[in-house]
Amino acid sequence: MQQFTAACAQFFIEPLNIQANIEKALNFVDKAIVEHQPQLIVFPESVTTGFGINCSIEELYNIIDY
Repeated sequence: MQQFTAACAQFFIEPLNIQANIEKALNFVDKAIVEHQPQLIVFPESVTTGFGINCSIEELYNIIDY
């Protein structure tokens, strides 16, 4: 069995602020690579939009299709 390093990022997600959330995620990627050289980096499942977005599916698709 091959060993590998995994990193997990946990941070405050700004609801529906996709650009800010992507920038935060990319900062965690850079930091994880420098500090731990992981082969896998895990983020929350709704890292770009947040949970409980309080809008319809159509509105969400319009938001994420930028």
